[in-house]
Amino acid sequence: MEKQQQQEELTRRVKHLESTIAVLQQQRVEGQGSIKEPKISLPTKFDGSRAHFWGFLSHVRLVIQMHPARYPIDAS
Repeated sequence: MEKQQQQEELTRRVKHLESTIAVLQQQRVEGQGSIKEPKISLPTKFDGSRAHFWGFLSHVRLVIQMHPARYPIDAS
C-alpha cells in the first residue's frame, strides 16, 4: 500500500511540474520576459534496485523537462 501511495504522490508531483513547465514555456513563446532555467539537481546514480526505479525515472524526466534547451526533443 505504501508503494502505491508513493507512486501516486510522485505522479501528482510530475503532473504539477508539467503544468508549470507548460505555463512557463507559453510565457517564453509570448515574449513575457526572459525566463531562466530553474536549478534542479541531477538524479543520484541509479543503483539498479526496483524500489528506487520509479523515483529515479521521474527525476530524470523532470530534469529533461525543466531544461528543454539542453535536452531538446521533438515536442520542444
